[in-house]
Amino acid sequence: MKISTILLTGLVAVAFFTVGCGGGQTTTSSGNGPGIVNKVEFSGGVYWELTASQLYSLIQEEDVFLIQYDLVNTGQIPGTKLFVSNISSNAAQLPPDKSTPVVVYCHAGIRSPQAARELVELGYYRVYDLVGGTAAWSNQGYPLFGG
Repeated sequence: MKISTILLTGLVAVAFFTVGCGGGQTTTSSGNGPGIVNKVEFSGGVYWELTASQLYSLIQEEDVFLIQYDLVNTGQIPGTKLFVSNISSNAAQLPPDKSTPVVVYCHAGIRSPQAARELVELGYYRVYDLVGGTAAWSNQGYPLFGG
């Protein structure tokens, strides 16, 4: 009897830990993007972080507007439509439809979160940031061009 109580207590603890520890991730609906992504909330709104494999899947499923946000072009993800170092001064080159999925990336993933915040502040609501940038993208074996 004592062993079954210990076993049941252990199973309940494991179930509680598994459900309760989502790590800040949220499951998005089909209107927000692919699978499980990290939701980043800030005072101006929300954007989502994607891994390289999640971005690769998203590119296969949808027409996304890719932006390389860097000072120097160290290589671009195929399909990149804009290379800028400042979002607001290039707002006229952004898609007019604010529901367009916009993915921003840089070389190492350090500068692009700022660009993601700026895009949200401009009214875009399907904004994604590639975690680790082109370095993470190429480390997963995905192609880059130019640079």
